[in-house]
Amino acid sequence: MDFKNHIAFRADDSLELVEYLEANGIGYNKGEIISALDILESDPHWENILKIIGDDKHYITETVFSKEEMRSAEWLTVRSVWRYDYPQPENKYRKITYNGQMCPECWGGLAQIDSFRFKRAPKWGKRFFLTTNWEDDILFVSDHAKAMIESANISGVTFREVKNKNGTEIFPDIHQLEVHNILPEGLAWEYSCVDEILVCDKCGRSKFASNGRGQFVFRKNTFDNAPDIVLSSEIFGRAHYNQRLLIVSQKIYQTITKNKMDRSLEFQPIKLI
Repeated sequence: MDFKNHIAFRADDSLELVEYLEANGIGYNKGEIISALDILESDPHWENILKIIGDDKHYITETVFSKEEMRSAEWLTVRSVWRYDYPQPENKYRKITYNGQMCPECWGGLAQIDSFRFKRAPKWGKRFFLTTNWEDDILFVSDHAKAMIESANISGVTFREVKNKNGTEIFPDIHQLEVHNILPEGLAWEYSCVDEILVCDKCGRSKFASNGRGQFVFRKNTFDNAPDIVLSSEIFGRAHYNQRLLIVSQKIYQTITKNKMDRSLEFQPIKLI
């Protein structure tokens, strides 16, 4: 396990940092206005860079796991790093796609009743999985990925069609991976990468905010008799973001990676206690 920090900065306002990076041959993304550096905390330069940016500089941390840690986990979270389009029509997709029972304060409580809609079908290239903006806990798959999942006898999932913006046409070669099972509550939040529990003043729903350091910890019996793909009972996010964890078994992880179809996916192992 390691930690990767994403640091965004203005080069003209961070001369000491730029000088250090260039003097030590450390590559970074040079933007016209905002530049960015991604660096692991195991990097020998990290401590010096931390001293330069100081505590008043903000950076985003994510946990990086080894292949061995991935392969030894019974269960893993999964998400797509390829974000495609926005659900359509953007100004009223929640009223069309969901049941409309949304809390006006936290936007929680929605249940899907219709297919997602996009402006156009994606061009997959060498990728097989995607998500769409605003919907981190939903995956969409290509025909090839759908066939792979079906042939591997993966349990707990079916597929839903995806439509065009007007809902008059079904797009080919894209399917929503529809997960049917929600786990019972089982997050051991006090041991997890959770730094805040937020309670909505309007509806009373609780959700967990992750700090990106470490991993999610669940009680082992939470997964008793669970199918290969499930959603967490717990909700995660801040402000108007309300996402469940999409969780898959080691069987799915092995199936996807052995078929070299994980190009756009990010897995994180879950710890069981």
